[in-house]
Formats: sequence, C-alpha cells, structure tokens
Amino acid sequence: MNSSVERPRRCIGDYHLLKTLGKGAFGEVRLAKHDKTGREVAIKVIKKKSMDHAHLQILLQEAKIMKRLNHPNIVQLYKVINTRTTLYLVLEYASGGDLYHHLVKHGRMEENKARVLFCQLLAAVHHCHQKSVVHHDIKSLNILLDCEGNIKLSDFGLSDTFTLGKMTNKFPGTLTHLPPEYYERREYVGPEVDIWALGVVFYEMVTCSLPFYSQNLSTMRMFVLQGNYDVPAYLSNECKILLSKLLVKNPERRCSLEPILNNQWISIGPQLDSNSAETDEKPTCSNKRAMSSPSMSGELDEYYSCCSQHNDDHDSDNSFVTAKSSPPIPDAAVPSDEDHEETSMSSPTRRTSRWRSFWKCIRGLFCCCCCCTK
Repeated sequence: MNSSVERPRRCIGDYHLLKTLGKGAFGEVRLAKHDKTGREVAIKVIKKKSMDHAHLQILLQEAKIMKRLNHPNIVQLYKVINTRTTLYLVLEYASGGDLYHHLVKHGRMEENKARVLFCQLLAAVHHCHQKSVVHHDIKSLNILLDCEGNIKLSDFGLSDTFTLGKMTNKFPGTLTHLPPEYYERREYVGPEVDIWALGVVFYEMVTCSLPFYSQNLSTMRMFVLQGNYDVPAYLSNECKILLSKLLVKNPERRCSLEPILNNQWISIGPQLDSNSAETDEKPTCSNKRAMSSPSMSGELDEYYSCCSQHNDDHDSDNSFVTAKSSPPIPDAAVPSDEDHEETSMSSPTRRTSRWRSFWKCIRGLFCCCCCCTK
C-alpha cells in the first residue's frame, strides 16, 4: 500500500465526519457529529492549497462576520479550525434543505405559510443590519430550513460590513436578485440592496417564479430598470402592497426594514385574511429532474420553467406595478457574463396576453439587437 496517498480524514477535533452534503470549487461541506453530545453539524472543509491569498481572506472575512451574528434564524458558526493545509468552519446543520428545493417540490406557498417564513427571514436580515452587516446574496438557495421548518439564513461569503452615510459601488450577488442601482452603476450604502433581494425572494415564495428575468443581460437590465412585474390575481391586496414596498426601483424611496416589519400583511398573523383568494389545489412542480441535476444552472432552468406552467393557470393583475415605466437607455453599459457566475437561469414562460405583446414591442424598439425573432 502506498503510504504517500493522502487518506481522507474521518475526524476533525471532536467531530466525526459523515456524508458529503455538497462540493464547491475550493472544498466541500460534510455532515458531522459531535462525539460527546451527538449533535449534528455541517463542516465546511476548505483546502488552502487550492485558494489564493485573496480568496482565503474573503473566507476569513466570512467567518469574522458570522461570529458577530447571533440569531435563531441565522446559521450559527460554532467553531473555526485552522490548520496548515485546511480551514474548517463548523456550522449549524439545517436538515430541511434550502428554500429553492422546497419550492421545487411543493410549489408556491400559501400566504399563511409564506407569512411565517418571511417574517423569520425579515428578522434575520434585520439582525444583520443592526450589526452593520449586509448579506449581499439573499436568495432561495441561501435560505435553509431546519428540521422544524424554520428559516436559517446562510452563506455569508459575499457579505460585508457597512457604515451609514458611506457609499460603495461594489455589487456582489446574483444577477436575478440585484437592484436597479447595479444596472445604473450607482453607489449605495448597503441595506437597500438586501431589501430589494428580499422582495425578489418574497415574490418567489408566493408565485414560484421570478419577478424579473431574461437569459439576455440587456433585456434583464430593461426589466429591472422599468420595475414592472406581473402580479397574479390570487394574491391578497395586502400581499401586493408589501411587494410594492420591497421592489421599489428608487433606492431612496425603498422602505427600510422597520416599516416593513409593521406592514399590514405581516401583522395579519396566522389567520387567512378575507381578501385572500388561494386555490384549494396547491400548484406543484411535477418535473423533478431539477432535483437531481448536477448543474445548479440546470436546476434553476427546470425550476422556473415548470413553476411558470402552474402560474399560467391563474389570471394576472398586470396593472399593479412598483413604479412608472421608463424606457431604458440603449447605449448604456450592459454587465458582462464574467461579472457574475450565476447567469444561466431560464426564462419563465410569459403569459399569452396583450401585456406580452406590449413587452415585445418595447423590446423591439430598444433591444432589437438582442431580441430579434427567428
């Protein structure tokens, strides 16, 4: 037997490593169990030799930020084990998976359930902002569920601290969840970026689709800057109003978290409101290929394609938008494909209506180079 072959470690300190939960470019996440207490944890195993100094500093920054946070709806960092070759982050284990896969399996949420989970998410993000931390990448893939179905905000790899009054122009995150400031190259403080992303996630929860999406970055930019999105008729009026407070394209008019926490839809409580018109049959995603796809972009393609088919069964209140539409500037800079890794999400099927014809007309006028017909 060749003794030079490196054997995978079975134990890290007091933790016994079990199955692999996921793999990334710089390492993997392993399920582990504490020898003395029997508590299950998730251990992020990062090989230092595969990382340059800059990426290692980013990872250490993530650990430093997570140590500042202590909230029941945020994944807790228990311990950091730093060896000569490997960095281990011992994290709270959320056995319920992520919100994205929950929506793939169960379809859009009824407003009662969405209210409970979204309130937990709001509380988690509010705690971050109180600690001067902006998450920068709030999305369904980074929102975990524990064994009891409670929200656990995770993945602070792109997070950073902010100072009120101090502006920045760095925009880490996922293109589908970035606010208009990104596409206009405007500076921002921090919390308002998370507010917009919360609006996108909330829309996903109650409709099982994205408010703004196109495979073409130029068209995506146009959708976001115009600020218009379809609102299904089955949503209650209070739910629509909350969406309009979150997805506001002008960051100066976008609500902070304090008034959102006191919003009428949030304060309704667990009972269904009288304006809610939810269907008895809950739409689900029948196509399960997304669950086993090795490619994350492939999963998202399947997710938003199959979910949009269920949303087509409902009428859409297209008159409810967040802001007045304004034509995009044709020669404005369009973000390149290299700006972000996650850009290959498929477009939800657009509803066959006069609204679709209107959008085709606008896209033909201002984005003819990107949207020509076959």
